[in-house]
Amino acid sequence: MIPATQWVKVYKANEDYKTLSVGATTPAIEIISLALDKMRINSTPDQFVLCEVKTNGAIREFKDDEISLLSQMSRNGRLYLKEKNKPETKLPPPPIPERPQNVQNLLLGFYFILFYFILFYLSQYYQ
Repeated sequence: MIPATQWVKVYKANEDYKTLSVGATTPAIEIISLALDKMRINSTPDQFVLCEVKTNGAIREFKDDEISLLSQMSRNGRLYLKEKNKPETKLPPPPIPERPQNVQNLLLGFYFILFYFILFYLSQYYQ
């Protein structure tokens, strides 16, 4: 079930972002309007389009009347504001999340212990 309101970060091409509270059925044009107000950009919402940039660099543009955008987005995608009259605007892909170092150390320790259990049981079986 999707909550009634959700928090979403909307980015500009220069990686600045604002966090907005939007409803589950808020159309894209209203999200654009909220983002423009919060970013203090003096333009009309019909001059912008809302895009999702996925971790692989793929860009998906949302139509102005689309709703439930957040449920349609990929897990690590980011929402960007892009000007309609500037199609050459380069939007950077979101960074790929890395595993924290402590998780890597934990996995390494687990594999180490697992390896020794396998060696122990194989040595018992082949005696």
